[in-house]
Amino acid sequence: MTGLLSGGQQKQVEFARALMPELRVVLDLGRVTNRPPARAS
Repeated sequence: MTGLLSGGQQKQVEFARALMPELRVVLDLGRVTNRPPARAS
């Protein structure tokens, strides 16, 4: 179980690293668009 989980996590990490620039852009856009609702809540 742990082997499969760690393997899956490793793949996710590699995938995230490959898309890191795009993910950062998406996160930045999300923060900008979610700032007003975040303040409201």
